[in-house]
Amino acid sequence: MQDYIKLLKYLESQCLGTEVLTFDEIYNICGVKIDHTFIDKKPYFERNGFDVTHINLSKRTVLFSRIP
Repeated sequence: MQDYIKLLKYLESQCLGTEVLTFDEIYNICGVKIDHTFIDKKPYFERNGFDVTHINLSKRTVLFSRIP
């Protein structure tokens, strides 16, 4: 999960409630290309305080929510 540390740090600093990021924004933040398999990373983000709420493949976006 080393690939997603930069993304997690970004979310920790920028996401107060929910945050929608495009696949391109995620790539620019952490250098990882996103596709439908990103849902497999959901437990990693949950352990670190964020829920991968929705992945929209047609709009190429991911909705993250901070877990209270």
